[in-house]
Amino acid sequence: MSVHPAIARALKSSSLDESTLETVTTIDGEPLLALRAPSDASIEMLEKLRAPDLQAFVLGDDLDRWREVLREEQTQNVEGILARAAKLQAELARVDDELDLAPPPRHDFQSVLVASTKHRDVFTSSTLRAALANAPQIESKKKPLPAYDEEARVDAAFPVIADRWIALIPARTAHEPIARLRFGNFSACPPTSVHVAVLRRWESSFGASLLLLAPDELVLSIARPPTTPREIHVATLEQLWLGGDDRPTPGETKGNVWRWWWD
Repeated sequence: MSVHPAIARALKSSSLDESTLETVTTIDGEPLLALRAPSDASIEMLEKLRAPDLQAFVLGDDLDRWREVLREEQTQNVEGILARAAKLQAELARVDDELDLAPPPRHDFQSVLVASTKHRDVFTSSTLRAALANAPQIESKKKPLPAYDEEARVDAAFPVIADRWIALIPARTAHEPIARLRFGNFSACPPTSVHVAVLRRWESSFGASLLLLAPDELVLSIARPPTTPREIHVATLEQLWLGGDDRPTPGETKGNVWRWWWD
């Protein structure tokens, strides 16, 4: 099998056998190479495989699920996805620049986040203002929920690497594989362009990279997690754009692993 030079270098440096590679054809007709990780593989294996021009991340347990996803008809090409993502990034910047992100003292900010899962549309600065304005008041007899910056830091669980399929995609950024694989666009999972827009910002702000990209799950490594109250609030609001039946908790937002899952 002829492989990209970046993949060949990664296999050689990690002492992995090229014969374990399988091919999945992407929507654009490009081959996606997947490697079955050995039974003793750990997160360090991903680090060894990665290079400035190569993304390596877990695809999951079953390549056939990805083959089904990639056979589905798509109406937007990668260039269109990236163009839409650029417009969404501009809206994200407006939310950051124009909004006072500190919640009103007696409003239950947690309820705003929970309510956000009911909205299929992407949160904009105006819809976020409305959600905050309509947030329920905390009754005086109840103990207020802790502020996000007071939650203890915790990491979500690292994905299992052993015996799972590892994607090897020549690309310099984490958002490129998301665009190529058309991740999203099902159930409550937002369109691909939303994932690309948010991940572009997190690549720059927090050093985000892919750990796992399964058909219904996303796990990110966060090299520089938010630390200040404002950074934590901004990150939390940006996380709303992805929704998710499971998503980072307040404490996990300050950690090095962020995970989403959609039903």
